[in-house]
Amino acid sequence: MKFPEWLVDRTSNPVFWLMWVLLFPIFSFLLTLAHIGIEKGWVFYLLIFSVPTVLALVGIYLVERSGSIANLIFGMHRKDQLQADRDFIESNSFNKGMAAERDEKYTEAVVLLNEVLEVNPKHIEARFRLARIYHRQLKRKGSAIHEYENLMEILPKGAPYHMTAREAVEELLGKRAVPEPIKPLEWKT
Repeated sequence: MKFPEWLVDRTSNPVFWLMWVLLFPIFSFLLTLAHIGIEKGWVFYLLIFSVPTVLALVGIYLVERSGSIANLIFGMHRKDQLQADRDFIESNSFNKGMAAERDEKYTEAVVLLNEVLEVNPKHIEARFRLARIYHRQLKRKGSAIHEYENLMEILPKGAPYHMTAREAVEELLGKRAVPEPIKPLEWKT
């Protein structure tokens, strides 16, 4: 048996909620009146049937909107769950990427580090490792320069990775200057 769409997708259909919020208490109230007869305490019976029904429906609505009872109880919303999923993907892919780099599986490491950068484009360590793999192992000059430049945009100028990236770009472009030796300080007395 196939149910109508409006009945299956309850959370998006206000007709379903209107039916339960209005019709169920009214129907229950009329049954009660028919059973006990009209007396002076009919308002009491109306409250007995309508208030718990409305509270139960509000509870059902909250559970369905939050995704599950555990989410409702523990306060984890879908947005928090998405962030937790992103964090898991980031850390899992980064750890696997480091392991692949260590095992000299560089193409696999590139794929995994790119997954990390899809989730978090400002992941400094992943971007640096990716640039270094392109530069040193895969000899992909254009990709290495691109990743090093992206890294330099993210980092402040004095950061260690920034200086390393700048030197690597200069090396790749053939502009690497030989640093001048530092002269020792002379003390005059």
